[in-house]
Amino acid sequence: MLVFGHIGLTLGLARALHRQIDARWVAVASMLPDLIDKPLQYVIAPAFTHGNTRTVGHSLTVMLVCMVLVAFPFRRTIRAARVVALLLPCHWLFDSMWKPAERVSLLWPWAGNNFAPAHASGVQAFGANLLSDLYDPVYLLGELGGLLVLGFFWYWCGLGDATRRARLWRTGALLPFRRDHGHGAPGMRGASPAVLGL
Repeated sequence: MLVFGHIGLTLGLARALHRQIDARWVAVASMLPDLIDKPLQYVIAPAFTHGNTRTVGHSLTVMLVCMVLVAFPFRRTIRAARVVALLLPCHWLFDSMWKPAERVSLLWPWAGNNFAPAHASGVQAFGANLLSDLYDPVYLLGELGGLLVLGFFWYWCGLGDATRRARLWRTGALLPFRRDHGHGAPGMRGASPAVLGL
């Protein structure tokens, strides 16, 4: 699955679990394995990864360490931190990391680093790999599902308005935009001062 699928589906699940999640941290958590592995594969250490885009960042070891860090040391920094920690495995599930071909990556470093060669290495291969992924119907359905969720939040939160986009960027709060033309700031009633960044 690619960017929109990971972020959109994880964000939808996060909002269903907790009303005051921080969308910024959920987006980072949803993409964390790729944020680690893509630079390794394309720029930093293509020889180490054997051209595979699912290596260190997609391992159970890294996942568990990140879950513990988010749930405990960072719980005062990240709003609804334990929900964010609970959602970290979503990326591994969406990428079907239980398949036999992913065994070495999943069990790194305990299974060694003989990762299965998957893609050509180097920055120039990124575009070709992206296009090949989009031809996969499972990837494509995941991307469309994620786009639908993101589109829903765009409408529901009134993100066509620049002020509301800036507030989301500043606070990470997904606040509904009430289109009833009533009194008071739309979509702000019932939100805590912490969520509003006050």
